Amino acid sequence: MSLLFPTQEIISHIEALRKTLLLCIGAVFVLYIPAYAAAPWCIKLLTSWACPASLGPLNYFSPMEAFLVRLKFSLVLSLAFSYPWCAFRIWNYVAPALYEREKRAARFWITAASLLFLAGAVFCVVFVLPLIMKFSAGFASDALKPVIGLAHFIDLCGMLALAFGTVFQIPLVVLIAVRFRIISVEFLKEKRPYVITVLLIIAAILTPPDVVSQLMLFFPSWLLYEVGVFLAGRLPRGTETAAGTRLKNKNL
Repeated sequence: MSLLFPTQEIISHIEALRKTLLLCIGAVFVLYIPAYAAAPWCIKLLTSWACPASLGPLNYFSPMEAFLVRLKFSLVLSLAFSYPWCAFRIWNYVAPALYEREKRAARFWITAASLLFLAGAVFCVVFVLPLIMKFSAGFASDALKPVIGLAHFIDLCGMLALAFGTVFQIPLVVLIAVRFRIISVEFLKEKRPYVITVLLIIAAILTPPDVVSQLMLFFPSWLLYEVGVFLAGRLPRGTETAAGTRLKNKNL
């Protein structure tokens, strides 16, 4: 009978999950209001920081474009503002099922992933985006005038921030691969040329089709890979097993 009908414990877990998800969604909706109010100021700050004066003002090309951009930008802001609360609520739901050692490990990996993603997005906005816009402005001339749309600029910001935030996870991925005995540090060092090729391909896929943004994504990702390998080599002995060696010998 218990196989056919959910037990009270399962029902309570489902109800707790439902409550957690509703609280997370509610936080996004509540914070959407101040995010919508702050969106024009944030967009103005972003454009004044990243766009050189030679590009002129941004433009919109349809009656609803500026409004839709503000709606999307407000959603991104509300998701960013509500992330700590949502992470806290999800952690409270998951933590009781974990042992103390698992809790400590989960806290470390989640915190590290969040901080690395934030660092990647900030690095993109502060350093990369102004360089790309300056590079674009360099093509302007008397015969060629830049007319950049607001929606295209915001989409570029979002795509690049997401790409850099994702690529900045590389040290964590390397550490996890070594820590959980998927691969060895020696194998990672030996296959460095192939890794560089893969990183170049990833940079070409995740960024717009211009050399500046691709190189600006490639070099930090390569550096982060080397940092991950360096840190993985400092892990306590015994975290690497014959699994990495077998994988290495198989690919020789």
